[in-house]
Amino acid sequence: MTSPIETSFGTLVIEKELKSNSHNSVYLARNTQIIRQCIYREFTGSAEVYRILEQLHSPHLPEIYAVKETDGKVCVLEEYIQGDTLSFLLEEKPLPEQTAGEILRQLCDALSLLHKAGVVHRDIKPENILLRGSMAVLIDFDVSRMVKPEHSTDTQIMGTTGYAAPEQYGFSQTDARADIYALGILLNEMLTRQHPSKRLAAGRFRPVIERCIEVNMDKRYASVEDLQKAIRRAMAPKSGKSLLLGAAAGAAAMLLLLTLIPPGKQASAPEIPTDAASAAASEPETLPPTEESEFSVLGAYRLQPVEVPETPWSGSARGFTTPFSYDLDGDGTLEPYIFGTLHANVPAGHRNTPSDSFGLAGQETSMRNVYPCVWRQETDGSFTQVKEFSDLLKDPQATLWRIEGTDSQAPEVFRMDDIWKGGVSVVFSLKNTGMWLFAVSATLDGQQLTAATTSYVYDAQSDS
Repeated sequence: MTSPIETSFGTLVIEKELKSNSHNSVYLARNTQIIRQCIYREFTGSAEVYRILEQLHSPHLPEIYAVKETDGKVCVLEEYIQGDTLSFLLEEKPLPEQTAGEILRQLCDALSLLHKAGVVHRDIKPENILLRGSMAVLIDFDVSRMVKPEHSTDTQIMGTTGYAAPEQYGFSQTDARADIYALGILLNEMLTRQHPSKRLAAGRFRPVIERCIEVNMDKRYASVEDLQKAIRRAMAPKSGKSLLLGAAAGAAAMLLLLTLIPPGKQASAPEIPTDAASAAASEPETLPPTEESEFSVLGAYRLQPVEVPETPWSGSARGFTTPFSYDLDGDGTLEPYIFGTLHANVPAGHRNTPSDSFGLAGQETSMRNVYPCVWRQETDGSFTQVKEFSDLLKDPQATLWRIEGTDSQAPEVFRMDDIWKGGVSVVFSLKNTGMWLFAVSATLDGQQLTAATTSYVYDAQSDS
């Protein structure tokens, strides 16, 4: 289905109908101005919730680009999230505790913004959670409502059976604790693939789930912030006491580092130039006001923009990592780890890589979300993220740099936080051909760790 239609936002090309009933129609569309996919929805009702969402910006919520009310209908243009639903992920097997806990933490981040604005989602379930790389994104606000203290019950009984809290069936007005109830059901399903009425999860999250799904809403966590603290406590590793850089790392990790150091260089991690820190520190709080067209906001996430330093990277134009040893489990033994980069949005999925390259054609774009990350090299040579370090790394940051000879336009760069912190999201297009370098740094127990990776962007048509 590809047909142009005239909307309140101009001409849209409808690519697919996602939902349609007497009150609500949702489409995957493409606008004709910047050729970017988006979600277009029309429904009868109040625009109040979407007006609020339009002002909230989080990597765990879709961006609402524009809201209009025309002829008794509400029209919304929002970000199209590429990724699989959590329900799809759970079709194969339950999730590990650490993964489930991290997803719930991210959802708490999103709900914290919503609840502070007076919005209750009311339909949290696996189908309404998309996984964009390593980020969980809460979607579908069709049954969301504003908390109205003067009401004793909700105006309409809405929600999905099995996830809806008892108060959603007319016993009292729903507030943030209804979403906390649904989060408890969701956490149990991630761990067991079953509703807690059929099988209650065992392990460290069981007390958290039991408190979330209390029938008496006063016995649940009072806020998602309280729930998030409980999740963090349940996930917390034993504190590490020792850090050793360089030679004390495992032999495999050191061999990896040496293969990435250019001839004639010492096998030590170079310092990241101070321009990287100053560029991040000087970033403005919001994007500049949009100009001319409402569609101009479709080209970028409304996150904190970061300037790309005009001066090229002064170190070697090759990726490198920093091996180190650390007593993560507190047993008195140092284990080998590697500080490097995490590429969270590449066709191969999450990976640790010293370099990558990709060709673009026409209006195509390619996004790279890059974070400081700690890896463990397994006996088969593969790499595993050691996510326990995400809360131990201090002052993590990533910066995009030009490499000597790159004279093309700088891409759009935005600050991103995820499970790993201090990352950047970069949208590359044909205007940005050439070699670029992601420099990452963080401090662990007072010692600085650094790493870098390169991306080469080329014209796929001219190079084919």
